[in-house]
Amino acid sequence: MSSAKVKFKEIDLSTRVPSFPGVYGGIVIQAKKGPVNEPYLTTSDTALLSIFTPDEEVAVGYDLAYFSALSFLEKSDSLWVVRAAKDAYYSGASVKEAGASTDNQAFPDGQNLDDPLSYVFDSNPDIPGVAEVTKVTCVADVAGSLDGTYFIMSDDAGTVAFWFDHGDSGTPEPAHGADRAVEITTVTADDDADTVAGFVQAAIDADSKFGATVSGPDVTVTDASTGDRTDAVAGTSGFTMLVTTQGVDEVDLVDEIFIIYASNQGVWGDKVGFKIITDPDTVKEPNAFIIEVYREDNQSIPIESYTVSRVEGHKDGFGRNIYIEDVLESSNYIRVRDNAAVDESTLPKEQSTILFLNADDDGLAVTDAEMITAAQTMSNPDDLPLTVLMDGGFATPAYGQELENICNLETGRGDCVAILSVPFSDEASSTYLADIIDYRKTELNLNSSFAALYTPHVKIYDRFNDRAIFIAPDGFAGAAISFSAANYEVWFPPAGFKRGNFTALDLRRRFTTAEMDSLQAEGINPLRFVPGRGLVVWGQKTLLSRPSALDRLNVRLLLIAIEPGIEEALEDFLFDLNDEATRSIVTAILESFLGDIQARRGLQDYNVICDSTNNSATDIDEGRLNVDIYIKPIRSVELIPVRMIITATGLSFEQAAQLV
Repeated sequence: MSSAKVKFKEIDLSTRVPSFPGVYGGIVIQAKKGPVNEPYLTTSDTALLSIFTPDEEVAVGYDLAYFSALSFLEKSDSLWVVRAAKDAYYSGASVKEAGASTDNQAFPDGQNLDDPLSYVFDSNPDIPGVAEVTKVTCVADVAGSLDGTYFIMSDDAGTVAFWFDHGDSGTPEPAHGADRAVEITTVTADDDADTVAGFVQAAIDADSKFGATVSGPDVTVTDASTGDRTDAVAGTSGFTMLVTTQGVDEVDLVDEIFIIYASNQGVWGDKVGFKIITDPDTVKEPNAFIIEVYREDNQSIPIESYTVSRVEGHKDGFGRNIYIEDVLESSNYIRVRDNAAVDESTLPKEQSTILFLNADDDGLAVTDAEMITAAQTMSNPDDLPLTVLMDGGFATPAYGQELENICNLETGRGDCVAILSVPFSDEASSTYLADIIDYRKTELNLNSSFAALYTPHVKIYDRFNDRAIFIAPDGFAGAAISFSAANYEVWFPPAGFKRGNFTALDLRRRFTTAEMDSLQAEGINPLRFVPGRGLVVWGQKTLLSRPSALDRLNVRLLLIAIEPGIEEALEDFLFDLNDEATRSIVTAILESFLGDIQARRGLQDYNVICDSTNNSATDIDEGRLNVDIYIKPIRSVELIPVRMIITATGLSFEQAAQLV
């Protein structure tokens, strides 16, 4: 027996269902900047523009999904943004060792750096190879003067004579001394200089060693490979031969210490430059140097400055890690890949003038495939919270169906809803009502309570470009959900004058009452223009085709609010003992949670069953704990019939009530 003591043991019976975390939006943008296929939480329009645009503004030609995101952020501070891109590449620059004979240099055009971690050091030539370019100025044929004449070009195999045989008449090949010859038979007597140039260009361009273009009497000839050449010779042709670029072979040295590249892919990286300072009196830190970052629009003041070292684990005088790769992970503009093959004490070559990055590429046009890949990065509920997944106006059937698939309980997360838009072209057509309905029923063809469809597009003022444009309605619909959750409860209908108002210039279509009735009947939510009362979301139907409580968005949002919390609470009971005590605790926790939801006008009634009536001996033997939750959602008011009953003066209201 141990000595006398007081010993504590803690038993935690305080498990509860966690509260709804608030509305989180999600959207994919074909952005010009930002991490590709990597969700980023933006909390304001400033953050969105800083991370996903090169210049903190949405320029003409940018994806209009930016405006859907901005519309959502007007009433929310939680938006996951994913950048979609196709074959976009990083811009970058090569930094040399101190004492290298060649300068730091930007990547050459066509570098196509898609993965900086796979970059092979010293793979780029320090002096790029240059093909020789020669301008051949032709002369006119005067009474057969070109017949039997020649000029000589040089390639990497030797020399080639191009000689003229008028009309293939059998003129003997002249003595030219070249290694090989090409006969030109298309020139005839008295052809002018431009005509002669056309025939010369065709003959030279047909030779695999050269490429040639023509402009007037001038033929520009480029060697097919790089390297020094013997200059072209006019021979007996009377042509003028001018070497405009002297070819040189590329020079490649082993002197690359690290590469600096843009923090993510795209043309925006070409507007980013840097300086490197190694002077110890300025740096004041051993084995360290300074990297200053500049932007093209402000080359006098660095936008970022870092004191870094190539020594892994190097700490400065304040005990902070200054290893270059780690430090620059915090930069908004650049990253570094260090060359581990170079001794870590070696410093880079000083860069006293701004060197701008190069070899960017925004890539090809984004298709459904890239949009779907980007959206799927938000498909795991364990990775990030999500309530509404907006299409950003990318209204294609395949993309809309995939967003619903991500949201759906059976195929995806089960804790969010897809907010979809009708294509602008359908709204703009002369048969717009039929086309909108056809898109919903035939093209999109969804039957789900995890998606809602909105129309028409919204006319807004584009403050970045001083113009009016039409944008998709998804951002406004998503914002209404966020506003409802923040100011009422998430299960309050996100529509109508209390929770569905938004500010804009106009709508692409001002639907009539009859048209709105037709849209609602097909599960399409119209946006409404009301003179004197503004613009308003005027529907909250889901795309569930069968009559059900779940054909209303607020009911789906109710389940989104309560189901994940219940799941999280019940996970605490996995691997507990499956007995009456456990079942009683589970029942008490869920009844307390649902009672609170009922008090907040989310439920009309509920019932939790977790006892011997729904848990048999077989269930217990198989390790299963059955929980049945019955709920009666509170329905929304969507029709208010009013009877105006006019009575005679002598008729009492009680008598009148019996007559109607």
